[in-house]
Amino acid sequence: MARCPNRGATLLLVGLFSAHFSIHLVWAQSAPELASAAARSMQQGDYDSAERYYKELVRLAPDVAEVYSNLGLVYYSEKKLNLADEAFEKALKLTPGLFVPNFVLGQIRVKQGRSRDALPLLETAVKARPEDRNARRLLGAVLVGLKRYDQAIKQYEKMLGQNSQDVDAFYGLGRIYVELGQASVSQLTKFKDSGFVPLASAEHFALEPEWRSYALERYRQAIVGCPNVPGLRVALGNLELAGKDWDGARRTFKEEVIIDPFSYEARFGLAVVAFHEGDLDAALKCLNEAVGVRPEFFDPLPEFSVDCAPGLLETSQAMLERRAESGDFAAVFLLSQVLTARGRQDAAALCRSRAERDRDRRIEEYRSRSTKSCEDSGTLDRRRTLALKYVREKRYEEGLRILLPLAESSASDSAVETAVVRALFQLQRFEDLVKLLKGTHPTDPEMLYFLATSYKKLALRTLERMLELDPQSARAHQLLGDSFYVQDRFKEAGSEYEIALRAKPDDSELYFLLGDTYFRQSQFEAAVKAFARATELDPYHVEASLMRGRALVLLNRPEEAIPFLRRALELEPRSAQAHVAMGKAYTLLGQIGEAVRHLELGASSDTDGSVHYQLFKLYTELGQEEKAKDALLTYKKLKRH
Repeated sequence: MARCPNRGATLLLVGLFSAHFSIHLVWAQSAPELASAAARSMQQGDYDSAERYYKELVRLAPDVAEVYSNLGLVYYSEKKLNLADEAFEKALKLTPGLFVPNFVLGQIRVKQGRSRDALPLLETAVKARPEDRNARRLLGAVLVGLKRYDQAIKQYEKMLGQNSQDVDAFYGLGRIYVELGQASVSQLTKFKDSGFVPLASAEHFALEPEWRSYALERYRQAIVGCPNVPGLRVALGNLELAGKDWDGARRTFKEEVIIDPFSYEARFGLAVVAFHEGDLDAALKCLNEAVGVRPEFFDPLPEFSVDCAPGLLETSQAMLERRAESGDFAAVFLLSQVLTARGRQDAAALCRSRAERDRDRRIEEYRSRSTKSCEDSGTLDRRRTLALKYVREKRYEEGLRILLPLAESSASDSAVETAVVRALFQLQRFEDLVKLLKGTHPTDPEMLYFLATSYKKLALRTLERMLELDPQSARAHQLLGDSFYVQDRFKEAGSEYEIALRAKPDDSELYFLLGDTYFRQSQFEAAVKAFARATELDPYHVEASLMRGRALVLLNRPEEAIPFLRRALELEPRSAQAHVAMGKAYTLLGQIGEAVRHLELGASSDTDGSVHYQLFKLYTELGQEEKAKDALLTYKKLKRH
């Protein structure tokens, strides 16, 4: 049995009438009784009786907004959306700030695909009841749909302020990060000559062992495009290390040290190469240089590959034990790795503790010296110069302490902004990075790359948090599916949506998303089935009805498509896409007049000229030469763009 969306609001009505009708004594005897009877009927799901009671109350109290609001709830529960719409509008005309009519009418507008119309209603609902989670969640979703991401983030942050474990809020944030990341990637792809385009591709394929060769090639292309950008060769060298290409990795890391003398990561990579080639002295030298540049790199102590012949491990252990006696950091650190590999866990733990104490001492000394240098630097210009030097030398924390306030001011320059973004990225302070670049519309491909990658990392963190809260979370798998979807990885996206559906088998939106992945892969029969299930679960899902019709048109089944396209137009009469699909269906049926009518109504959505070309052919068939000429000109214009 269907349930009232807001039963509490109905129960409050009796109290409201007690106050209101103490003034209107003419009908004080019957109105509270009617209100009480209506509330009981709503509780019992007897909507026919509730409707009769509320209609009588409307007659008795035509100026009471709550009566229309509750009548609207009855109509909404009965799926009489047009009547519900009318009742809620009357309620809001009398009292614009009421929660229930604003919220439920906002829901109706969302289901109709009218997000812009839903927005002010939901904003008013949230203002009326800021603690209502459902209203704020729906408002956030509408803001995301309208691409008002900053406003949506604020709504989800408020939800997390009310409940730090709100999975829906994390899902909303994750979806925003996915969409913003995709937008940044789309902007980045416009810089075709930039090395950051192949870099993004390389990072994507580097995760798949079978694509390692392709990833290596893309990294090399990135280096050609951005030969002086630090860090690119580190990524290439690490991938070469994974493939045990010692010669290639050595060359790559040495090139990185030439362009970036403070690259601690390249030195670490060179240490790995030297160790595997049996040059222990060179390995220790590179490790000591790395910790000298940035001791924080060893917090926590990183893994060092000692996967080599047992004889080499035994020989290395003996040599390292002698060097470690003098307190040499690299020897102590590397000895801990060798002992771990040889199963000497207790001895390895002691070495790790020694290395950690040495590392912490170095970090403290570096920060003390940096603080003193900053205090002695004098003018702001000198402090800026010193901070830029710190960032070049990988003293990110000290550099940011000076530069971040400058970057956030209107007087920021490109050198400061670049240094700050690079430092924030290295420190994985992705939230701060996106806040800094928010609204700046960067035209530098390096900044776009950092922005796109930061959004991807934030989406991943959000997904991980969701899985911590609920390992079986359908929302988490939906978010992962969304992430695959925006990367055009429709097969993987579909798999994630299917997993989500196991946990939420009655979720119409998940069926719609699954159908969309099938549609994108031209699997139209499977798409029709998924969209059909979505519309069964939610008859008011306008997009599911539209896509079901479009898939049927592409399957050359126009007679089946037309009822669903007509349903989409009933729910959203202004849907240009539905008119275009309807026009194509009637074209297949040979009903040229109807086809032209719908194509004309949907022509505003034409971005590639295809609709106008079809109109050109139909006008020609009808002998309407002037219209055919205009349609052809529009087609050619759109085709050029």
